[in-house]
Amino acid sequence: MSSKPDHDIPQPELHDYLVLFEAEPKVLNAKNGWCYGTEFRSARGSDSIVATVAPCNYEFSFEWLRDGQIQANLRLQGVVHWIIETKDGAERLVLKFNQSGVDVFILQLRPHISLQWATTWG
Repeated sequence: MSSKPDHDIPQPELHDYLVLFEAEPKVLNAKNGWCYGTEFRSARGSDSIVATVAPCNYEFSFEWLRDGQIQANLRLQGVVHWIIETKDGAERLVLKFNQSGVDVFILQLRPHISLQWATTWG
């Protein structure tokens, strides 16, 4: 069963992403506002990341490099729920989708970068 956007669920604000990514935001289209595409670039040791959040377009992209080599390059669409979690020393962005069979995507940034992706039979 697919999720539908629920506007009653609080969504993270721009400053929440700034804290999560530890980077200054670059709004990609100032006319429409940050919600339609904001890029964050940051480096942590040998890792560098570029993340673009666009909740109003239901899109998220993420590129992760280690020592200049691509570890992950993702372009996700249909994101309806954006959740930032901080617990037990971990900071994560949890994305839920409006697509049958696509359950959840989790990007953990601390204490280390990791990705989790779950799908189910549609």
